[in-house]
Amino acid sequence: ASHVDGPMRKIGNEAFVFPVGDAGIWARTGISAPSNTADHFTAQYYWAPYSSLTPVAAPLVNVSQVEHWILDRTNGTSNVSVTLYWEDGARSGINSFTSDLHVSRWDGSIWQDHGSTSMTGSVSAGSVTSSAAVTNFSPFTFSAITNNILPVELLYFKAGCEDNGVRLDWATASEQNNKNFILSRSADGVVYEDFAQPEGAG
Repeated sequence: ASHVDGPMRKIGNEAFVFPVGDAGIWARTGISAPSNTADHFTAQYYWAPYSSLTPVAAPLVNVSQVEHWILDRTNGTSNVSVTLYWEDGARSGINSFTSDLHVSRWDGSIWQDHGSTSMTGSVSAGSVTSSAAVTNFSPFTFSAITNNILPVELLYFKAGCEDNGVRLDWATASEQNNKNFILSRSADGVVYEDFAQPEGAG
């Protein structure tokens, strides 16, 4: 019924699912068992796209423009498999429950493919696990090897003051099976409320 909004560290040699989230959004990530009891990993979820969405390494086509996780090995040398969870497929932009959905990692210059060894759940809520143990750590997010998994390709999103209010403008390069957008606002950056749901083009 709750989650950690911020960084969370796990110490030990057991598999673990981090109950992390952001701005009222619950979005877990998990790791397989590290090899050493002294090893620790630190995870944090961001309900925002990572600052770089391109380029992507083959066979990836695109990465999530909705969210990302920072998962770092902060002590030790253990390599672990990484699992990403979606608690609301519509919010995460997941519209197809197939092995085309992968785990990807930003290596500082390009999004690398970490595959999909197992999936649980359904389109509405589920998880995907990397195809092998990950040896380097940095931002992670969902990725797709076809264009039918992550349906919205965002060109830009801008906000500015206008007539004592805020004007929001965005444009998409493509939308597929996109029902609508959900706009939320907050006075304190902690509690958010939805205020508009403009229709999507798909």
